[in-house]
Amino acid sequence: MASTTSTRARSTSRPPAKGSPAGRSCSDAKKGASHQIWAICQLKKVPATKSGQSASFSRFGGWHLIPKGVLSLDGLPTLDAATAKALAEFTGPLLSLTGLNTLEADTAKALAEFKGDLFLNGLSTLDAATAKALAEFQGRVLSLNGLTMLDFDTAMALAELSEEHVFMPQDAVQRSITKYSLTPDTALMWAKLSKGDLSAITAFDTPDSVAIAEALATRQGKLSLPNLQKISPKTLVALLKKTDVEIPLVEKLELIPEPDGSPSDDVLLPDDVVKGRQRQPQ
Repeated sequence: MASTTSTRARSTSRPPAKGSPAGRSCSDAKKGASHQIWAICQLKKVPATKSGQSASFSRFGGWHLIPKGVLSLDGLPTLDAATAKALAEFTGPLLSLTGLNTLEADTAKALAEFKGDLFLNGLSTLDAATAKALAEFQGRVLSLNGLTMLDFDTAMALAELSEEHVFMPQDAVQRSITKYSLTPDTALMWAKLSKGDLSAITAFDTPDSVAIAEALATRQGKLSLPNLQKISPKTLVALLKKTDVEIPLVEKLELIPEPDGSPSDDVLLPDDVVKGRQRQPQ
């Protein structure tokens, strides 16, 4: 996100200038005067914690209002639930908390009430409880672009979110797919989290491959397997029930025996596949 200017709030013994955000009353914020006035008032309203966290906001150099009402607290390494609850009432379009490197479930639950875009890009991992809390997110975009890996329970929780509303690094998702593999029950979950890009899948070679392919074929939206190399005839036919699936040309695939040991002599591939006219990854 590009930004060339920032308005910083700093503690000062000098009375704030008349007309400045800090010098105007909180009642002005209720009249829609500015997001910045609102933010300052909200931060003052939050009761101080034992660590003095909320009381220190006015002296904290890491928070500022980017133009157009975007509230950035990227210098903040931790956040308690009470402060998060107040911040979630911010009415600007974006709340950035990229400085957070840990997040408790109760704090995540409070932040999930935010109605705009929430950036939590400093988190490299999420436990299942925190992920379940974030799955209740009420806003437009939840950005988790600092994640390096998803454990299985965390992935299940985040899959409850609409894929249009949550963003995370695709290399982290692909690593998780490689670790946990696809099953008939989880194939659609991983397809959703990867936004339809199953680059980690190179082969369908497990006994339940046909069932996995049948599950994937029901996906609404993009489905691409650009690195697919090995697949059995029955699995290929099942996968191609999704007519817009993107896979390499059939002549580039290694057709392997059915992983479950069943015969495949009577399997007929669709004409467009035989003639190399199926959709290919872009």
